[in-house]
Amino acid sequence: MDSRRRSFRRTAAAAALVCIGTVMCPQIALASGERVYFGSESYEWELGQSWLLGTYASADGDLESADYIITYDPEMLQWDAGGELIEDGQIQISADEIEDAEYRLMMNFSPLLAGETEITITQAHVTEDGESEVSPEDVSVPVSVLVPSGCLLDGIYINGIPLDDFDSETMNYTVELEEYAESVNISVFPEDADVEISDTTLTEGENAISVIVENEDGDKARYLLQIVNPEEVAEVAETAAEAETQPESDADVVPEEQATELSLQDRLWGYAVYAKNVAYAHWKFCLAVGALILLFIILSIVRFRIYRKRKRAKEERQRRIRERRVQEKRERWEEEHGIRRAGSGTSDSEKPEISDADQSESAGGNQPDGEPSGTKDQEAEIEIVVDNVCMDFKREKDESSSIKELVIRTLKRQRSVEKFRALDHVSFTVHKGEVVGIIGTNGSGKSTILKIISGALSPTGGSVTVDRSKIQLLTLGTGFDMELTGHENVYLNGAIIGYTKEYIDEKYDDIVKFAELEGFMEERVKNYSSGMVSRLGFAIATARDTPEILILDEVLSVGDMFFRKKSEARIREMIHGGSTVLIVSHSTSVIRKNCDKVVWIEKGKLRAVGDPKEVCEAYEKMES
Repeated sequence: MDSRRRSFRRTAAAAALVCIGTVMCPQIALASGERVYFGSESYEWELGQSWLLGTYASADGDLESADYIITYDPEMLQWDAGGELIEDGQIQISADEIEDAEYRLMMNFSPLLAGETEITITQAHVTEDGESEVSPEDVSVPVSVLVPSGCLLDGIYINGIPLDDFDSETMNYTVELEEYAESVNISVFPEDADVEISDTTLTEGENAISVIVENEDGDKARYLLQIVNPEEVAEVAETAAEAETQPESDADVVPEEQATELSLQDRLWGYAVYAKNVAYAHWKFCLAVGALILLFIILSIVRFRIYRKRKRAKEERQRRIRERRVQEKRERWEEEHGIRRAGSGTSDSEKPEISDADQSESAGGNQPDGEPSGTKDQEAEIEIVVDNVCMDFKREKDESSSIKELVIRTLKRQRSVEKFRALDHVSFTVHKGEVVGIIGTNGSGKSTILKIISGALSPTGGSVTVDRSKIQLLTLGTGFDMELTGHENVYLNGAIIGYTKEYIDEKYDDIVKFAELEGFMEERVKNYSSGMVSRLGFAIATARDTPEILILDEVLSVGDMFFRKKSEARIREMIHGGSTVLIVSHSTSVIRKNCDKVVWIEKGKLRAVGDPKEVCEAYEKMES
């Protein structure tokens, strides 16, 4: 029994040793340390220079010999020194009696093309101490040659389809075809690039196609396409052969127009992919362009809305003109048939009652200096019709302090605008040759109604019937530039009023003489006193011949006492020259002296229309 146990133990120990030896032998072979390698894990070179590359063989003990072959791409690199050239692309390295743990050999290469390639150590045999010979596995190292400017492409197309994930600085690509093809069509973008494409005929398996780009300096770069062509199916080949022998039917023939359309679609797709790549590479520029496009769209929308608003306003004006013409025809017909219409803007309770005696007294006493005057013909032609005129102004509650704040508040819709009604349903008529005064406290809308009558403003409601080509509006100081001289301001202010240069040249001496500013016309207006500025403005405004309709806005109280008398005489000449006159003044004495009728507007509403004496008395009682 014991002998059997001892025999079993010996057998088991032997089996264990055999197993351990079988497992350990490969590890011992691998641990011997024989290997071949390069001096660096990768190399980065430039065109126009010769570069060093180190190859090494090593072992744990002393080497006796090393023999291996260096392979490289002769299209990309040129061998200069180190080893023995077998043929283009292969160099033999052999060394005997090394007697060292490491063998090193330095080689020289010159890049011919920019791009990406590799150098490989193959068929290596290393002998250590004459006892063992080991053949290490092949070792490769990547070599990158920097691409000079002008040698990069923006896109490569295979059969009209762009390469997926194309990057201008990536030089090597692998493309797997879905079905067998005898050749491929290679094109590039931009189309005017100077390129050279190698043979595009394909065989089964891997096929290398080079796309070489040359810049203006003669430097070249290579894009390498590894085309994987699947095996040709025998049935497909036989079918193709049969198809060649059989005549083509009409159904099998693809029209040239359709083929061209497909090619165009592929081309458009290529441009779209190119645009996407450019957008990724230049996202900041694309973002700025997008912002500009968005701003252009916003401005276009705003401009379109303004255009529509103006168009609607124009249509509304045309509608009012048509209605006014119809109304004028109706009024003329009523006047011809002796039908009188009551005014629509003022109630009878608001208008002061004017007796016949008062009318005769007013007609005889309103002429200055006791000049005789007959009563105005009440049946004279109507020159101006103001019919239910309303005027609204918009004003912002919280005004923005800067353009930036204005834009932000506009985009956030935080602007609060309220309407202010300057005139509220004002109506009156002015007959031809009539002198009408307009009175009221400050801010009541007197100047606003004059601007509407003259056409400077358009009312928001109601209408005004008048021939604006006959109107002359006289205001003081309009268009004065305080940095210019009096002489220059005469021409500037006159041009704003509507005078021609020839007319100002003719009237210049009269303007200076009337303003009593001889010797001061070459001085800047900012050095004038307020009285001098007023006199100059009055002289310019009244230099024109008397118009058919004259509107005077606060021009009857200008300068000192002596000049005021002269200015009132000038105004009386214009008033009593047969013109229809509208006068705005805070002086009731001026209104009593010069006017046939008075219109009282208070806080935008019409209070009274009638005899100057009674209306002015009612106005003065209200002020007191």
